[in-house]
Amino acid sequence: MTQTKEARRKYREENREKIRTYKVWYESTPEFKARRREYRRTLKQENRKKMIWWFGGKCENCGTTSQLEFHHRVPELKCFKISSVKFINSKVIDELEKCDLLCKTCHDNIHCGGLV
Repeated sequence: MTQTKEARRKYREENREKIRTYKVWYESTPEFKARRREYRRTLKQENRKKMIWWFGGKCENCGTTSQLEFHHRVPELKCFKISSVKFINSKVIDELEKCDLLCKTCHDNIHCGGLV
């Protein structure tokens, strides 16, 4: 049995509290939380791969392709951590323009005063 959009809208309006109660219960279940956590983790991983690809996929200092990290050239201008990004939008792109892509070793060397 198919419902029209109008019938679904009418049902939602008439059963608003019932739907809200079910949604609150459902979103508190461990299964829902696990699926949501997995979805967010996957989304962050995919977006990280895209951002690394935009930078060329290798360290700007030594050229390695493993353990890549984003380094803010001017830490005072840092608005947020690139690693916490779930969605790529204009704010993220603006933040990426302030960064270099470095391997963990080169990144650590910069913060220890080695490379510039």
